Amino acid sequence: VALEGRRATLRALQAELGDPRLVLSQQRHRLDDLGHRSEAAARGRARAARARLEALRERLARLEPAARLRALSRRAAGVRGRLDAWRAAFLPRERLRLERLRLRLEPANVAGMLARGFALVLQEGRPLADSAAAAAGDPLRVALARGWLDVRVEGRDAGEDPLPGRGEGPPRGARAGR
Repeated sequence: VALEGRRATLRALQAELGDPRLVLSQQRHRLDDLGHRSEAAARGRARAARARLEALRERLARLEPAARLRALSRRAAGVRGRLDAWRAAFLPRERLRLERLRLRLEPANVAGMLARGFALVLQEGRPLADSAAAAAGDPLRVALARGWLDVRVEGRDAGEDPLPGRGEGPPRGARAGR
């Protein structure tokens, strides 16, 4: 009976273990699968390491002074080219615009008018444009192209034409007083 019990236990153990060839085949497949996985992981790590190494090489090349200087020189040449193109297009147009403005402002150029013989009459530091605003004896300053004159009003004329001899008014050298 004991022998029979042991045989039953042995059969149960054999059934549990299964066919050793099948177990061995399964273990081989598992071992092959693990081998393939480990090779793939190692290749992936090697690829990642190579990529990191290449990125570091590129970064180092960019940081290399000579390479950086070459890159900056190329950039400066591009900027210089754009600036030259801008100057060629913009400056002549701006010069023309400024010349037109100068010509428009020329009639208002007090210094130019004074140089042509005109004078600027100031009463208490402000331009005097109307003879009616000055009375006999008032002090005035007459600005000329070079220097000024301090004068007193001796007379005035409220006529339309300020230039003697061109219109109806007193003859040249005559004084009108009030």
